[in-house]
Amino acid sequence: MANIRKAATAPIRPTDVTTCRVSSSLRQNGEKSELAIAAGISRATLYKYFADVTAAIAAWHERQVEQHLAQLETARALAPDPMTALRNVLTLYSTLQTNGHGSGAPAFLHHSSNMATAHHRLLHLVRECIAAAAAAGGVRTDYSAVELTQFCLKAAAGDGHVNDPRRFIDLIVDSLSAGKTGLGRQ
Repeated sequence: MANIRKAATAPIRPTDVTTCRVSSSLRQNGEKSELAIAAGISRATLYKYFADVTAAIAAWHERQVEQHLAQLETARALAPDPMTALRNVLTLYSTLQTNGHGSGAPAFLHHSSNMATAHHRLLHLVRECIAAAAAAGGVRTDYSAVELTQFCLKAAAGDGHVNDPRRFIDLIVDSLSAGKTGLGRQ
């Protein structure tokens, strides 16, 4: 973890190349020389900051996740009201999921402690959006904000085969509307 933090502040950015392409072609068995060439840096510079290709790709992924969380926070902050904030955050999240690295990403990228922290931040962000929208009377309260957050994130992540993401997010947000009631709840 210290190497990833060190790499995150490194003056080089081997991760600024199209590392999606690099990571999908190199995976965990790639060569540092290939990554160095793709990044436009020397192998010596790459060796200075990363123990192996896996560490370089993990650092890139961590940076990507941080950028995505910052984008989601900005989408919430720029919204004029809580319902728009919720819609904006879910739309952007869905887009990031659909246009991200996809299923071809190495599994190790999603199992680090840093990703657990990032996921917690994501849950907190969406839960805050839902709670604010509920306080404004726009979101149903017959389910907890935690349950609605889990529902929204699972639904918004989808399977990447949504024809019109905005209409899909509209469907998700409409299902949260305060006028709706749980069909199976009494």
